[in-house]
Amino acid sequence: MSFAAPLFLWFFMPATLVAYWLLPRFRNGIVAVASLVFYAWGAGAYTLLLLSAIAVNYAAGRVLGRIERRRTIVLGAAVGWNLAILAVWKYAGFATEQLRALGMEGVPLVELALPIGISFFTFHHISMSWTSTGAARRRRPAWSAS
Repeated sequence: MSFAAPLFLWFFMPATLVAYWLLPRFRNGIVAVASLVFYAWGAGAYTLLLLSAIAVNYAAGRVLGRIERRRTIVLGAAVGWNLAILAVWKYAGFATEQLRALGMEGVPLVELALPIGISFFTFHHISMSWTSTGAARRRRPAWSAS
């Protein structure tokens, strides 16, 4: 489904907006679920990859909100997780092609389809997620989605 598709324009967006306006207490949840449904419609199985990144960053943010010591270890692990997702899904194929070009024919060629928006959501998680907010202590992490 694209933003210009009739299904989006005439059904999905109006239904989301109506729910958003009629249920103000649940606005964050409505937008989150609608976003995941929209992403799943276009990306299918890669939604699980996005959900895993959300879960890891949420957990890291919770930990960073509670501890005083060893914060850089938790932050480094969370950022490392995000960068590992990007490295595997975006650059593994390129890396294996280069190794094979250098004469390492025994290296299996990795061919992965690129998930929609992987760079965006990876760098968004690193820069504006629970992780960075909790580590910088600019504000306290919110414990609920509402």
